[in-house]
Amino acid sequence: MRAYLVLIFLLALLLPPRSGVAANSGLTTEARQLTQQGWRYLEIGETDVALKRFRQANILEPDYAPAYLGVGMIYRREDRLGLAIRYLEKTLELDPDNSAAHLELSRCYCAEKDAKLARNHLEQAIRLGAQPGLDELDMINENCP
Repeated sequence: MRAYLVLIFLLALLLPPRSGVAANSGLTTEARQLTQQGWRYLEIGETDVALKRFRQANILEPDYAPAYLGVGMIYRREDRLGLAIRYLEKTLELDPDNSAAHLELSRCYCAEKDAKLARNHLEQAIRLGAQPGLDELDMINENCP
């Protein structure tokens, strides 16, 4: 799990933004810093602080997809699936090729027993370069027949 969070964090930092963020050339340094802090807090299990940082970044930059992704991931882990789906869909609205958002949505829909949407988002995540582990694929095959 920790390796997954580190990977998401590094991808958010290293990959250039593709859509909503790219159009927003005035993205504040503060919003990026808050989002980076959110990933660090999430990595060490401080989800309340991480959520605050991501939401602060959302307020400063409403079109910054990585902050929405962070909120969606936290809500999924807290089993607040409706909220998770809303934030993850917003992530994809701003950045349609975000493989991490597709993977998270796959997990959400699997938990909601919507096998069709779970598999659809998993396939999109893989097509975009996500490499879910065998345990992830097994979980979806077992829980989302």
